[in-house]
Amino acid sequence: MRRAEHQVDELILSSNSSSTFYQQFGLPIVPDRDDSQAGPLLGIASAIDWIVNQEAGKTALPLIVCLPVYVPMFPNTIVVQLKRALFAQDKQVAVTLKANQIQPLLSSWNCSSAEIINQALRAGINGAKPMLSDLDAVAVEIKCSSEFDFTNLNTQQDMLALAGKL
Repeated sequence: MRRAEHQVDELILSSNSSSTFYQQFGLPIVPDRDDSQAGPLLGIASAIDWIVNQEAGKTALPLIVCLPVYVPMFPNTIVVQLKRALFAQDKQVAVTLKANQIQPLLSSWNCSSAEIINQALRAGINGAKPMLSDLDAVAVEIKCSSEFDFTNLNTQQDMLALAGKL
């Protein structure tokens, strides 16, 4: 949260699980809009729906930035780098490219892409990566600010290993 809060206008937490644990952070919690457990794409779609509803009546649709909780360390300029590429190349989605691998959940999404995302969900697509070509995405090599940027922390062992290095 600390790494992200100065880079965005508002932080929200998208979660498909119980929000009881997440209430301690004092952020709006956006649950998946249905209980299909349809993966990260449903979380992105649900966050876009929430943002669009919050911004109703404004002329331009906003962007969302997706930063997964299992990657707590990322550059302090990731949002600027993604937005710059998104607008410079007039794309709907900008995704992080790290070590020649696309990281679709470290990304910025134009909320105007909602209908394409919803079509993909109806077609049974649950992940972001399979539909990036439909969304005319741009991959952005993000400049790191630390050797620990983009470290995945999927287990308690991963967290302890990183803590030992910090």
